[in-house]
Amino acid sequence: MVKATSDPQPDVWRLGFWLGLAAAFATLTAPADAATIGMVAGSGDGVSRIAATLRTRDLWRREGGSRAAYSLAAEWGLSYWKAEDPGRFATSIIDGSVTSVLAATFTASRDLLCYLETGFGIHLLSREHIDPDRELGANFQFGEFIGGGVRFGAERQYSLGARIQHVSNGGIASQNDGITFVQLMLSRRW
Repeated sequence: MVKATSDPQPDVWRLGFWLGLAAAFATLTAPADAATIGMVAGSGDGVSRIAATLRTRDLWRREGGSRAAYSLAAEWGLSYWKAEDPGRFATSIIDGSVTSVLAATFTASRDLLCYLETGFGIHLLSREHIDPDRELGANFQFGEFIGGGVRFGAERQYSLGARIQHVSNGGIASQNDGITFVQLMLSRRW
């Protein structure tokens, strides 16, 4: 049975504050040309999601010849989930996340790169349920995604891609109704 809650747990907000502070610190300490800001939108399992992301500079990078490169970066996210059929319980969730992203890029032309990426991270949700039929079981969740797309522009500063992302608690709580989102992503490297 799903119980209605009016406010998220105070510890969730405290942890969210510290995650936000860490994201701000990472942004301020990154070189000016290293930040990538993105918007992600999609839906899945009766829930719509929109997110803002900030990817920091590469933590690790390896060239794979003249036409390929591999990298690892951190991606911070803040998203809003909305139940498409809200019922009588909570209809939205705020989600703060941090994800490690492993990417492979391949040069297609002088102004175009293709990329594949996968990510694994943690999510902190403001509520444990989104509607009467979806009990996430915990505010702490794991998230993973796989995606791909293209980087384009004079300096390859724009990206357009797609992702499939799954968020669940990985069985650490008795309820584990995870959600799988299909999403589009648009970003710009500064």
